Amino acid sequence: MYMSSNYICVCSFKRKLLSTYWDPKVPIYPYVYGMSEHHRIAVPLKPNSYDLIPQPRSVFYEFIEVEDDDEKDEDDEQTLESFELHQVEEGKRYEVVFTTYDGLYRYRTQDIIKIVGRYYSLPTWHLIGRRGQYLSVSNEHVTELELREIINSILREYEKEFTSVSPQYSVFIDKSSYVLSIEVDDEKQDNKDQLKQIGKELSTKLDEKLKESNEDYKTCREKKKISSPTILWLKYNTLTTGIRDFRLDPNKSGSINSKAQKDNQLKSQMILKRKKDNDTIKFVKENIVLQVN
Repeated sequence: MYMSSNYICVCSFKRKLLSTYWDPKVPIYPYVYGMSEHHRIAVPLKPNSYDLIPQPRSVFYEFIEVEDDDEKDEDDEQTLESFELHQVEEGKRYEVVFTTYDGLYRYRTQDIIKIVGRYYSLPTWHLIGRRGQYLSVSNEHVTELELREIINSILREYEKEFTSVSPQYSVFIDKSSYVLSIEVDDEKQDNKDQLKQIGKELSTKLDEKLKESNEDYKTCREKKKISSPTILWLKYNTLTTGIRDFRLDPNKSGSINSKAQKDNQLKSQMILKRKKDNDTIKFVKENIVLQVN
């Protein structure tokens, strides 16, 4: 059946992974940027492209500009200036806000886009991540999507050494270092020498890939504003059911009773932010099997 396909459409960022399994003659491309609140917010400008173009008759768009340090923008009670389609500027990043014709009013998606060009009078953009889902030690800006692609590529070589399932990991900042925390299976936790060796190799490769991918990170490393990455090996299930149970426990300071945790009470997070996820980071550190600097 697949050999006779003219094309394959996906609604996911797994396009690059899928392309390794199918005949390269069969194009695979995302056909829409949408969500449960509205299924057709933007479409690719052309096949096999991540350049997205809005659909002005689909929803009413607004855009909130995202600064390099947008933690002050994460308070939903603030009234933030918004821009319409014709007002956004190339090169800047915005959160997408929309109002549907069915009555959903000014829905803040938390999706962050970067304006990359124009198609006649309409802006074109790339979807680059979620609001607050990036790391920054010294004015560099490493996004969730950038991190995910790098980490997945370097873990692929080692994952069978520490897990029998898909690797579970998260990233956060500790002092001046990026910290990659990874779950390790129970039966593999005792082999500390092997975990230490793998951890050192992962730290080196993560550092090299980040330098290649992000010029600002490279500059900060050269000026010694950022230390080399730290690897934390964690007890099995720390990042999945462990964090979920921690957040649902009403006796914990980082539970969903606190405003900072409500948005993500049952969702796994790849990036943990020092300000709003401080208690969760403390919980992660309480479940360390081995730390590799």
